[in-house]
Amino acid sequence: MMKSIIVALLFMSFTLSATAAETRGVVFNQIDEEPTELDKAVHDLLGKNFKIVDFRGKERTYSKPVPREGSMPNAPFTPDGRRISGYVLVVYVVTTEGRAIEPHAVKTTDARLTDLALGAMKGWRFRPGQLDGKIVSTTAAQEFHF
Repeated sequence: MMKSIIVALLFMSFTLSATAAETRGVVFNQIDEEPTELDKAVHDLLGKNFKIVDFRGKERTYSKPVPREGSMPNAPFTPDGRRISGYVLVVYVVTTEGRAIEPHAVKTTDARLTDLALGAMKGWRFRPGQLDGKIVSTTAAQEFHF
């Protein structure tokens, strides 16, 4: 019993250390000729925990992250049976391990939809992005239409 508890504590400590190390890492953000409103949101929302490095796709060889696991959430219903419709735009980081972390809603039409979108992303996994042939953490954005 005591051995199990020690192993669990060691595992939790390692997991927290790995997450803390990721939040101090460099994340790459592809921009067009000029930064867009979305690029500005990436810097504002994700720049608190990451060093965001912008690059232009024309100048570098870039492969976007490719989804491997996860699904889109279903539109919810009100208590009287009406479907709730709307839109959520989320920015997040895809780590070198292919996990979607630090999701932030940039735009939303209904807070209930925001919670659904962010919750669905917890199970998302990707083949990580590559920059000049090296696996890197990158920013990403996802639109959710309900």
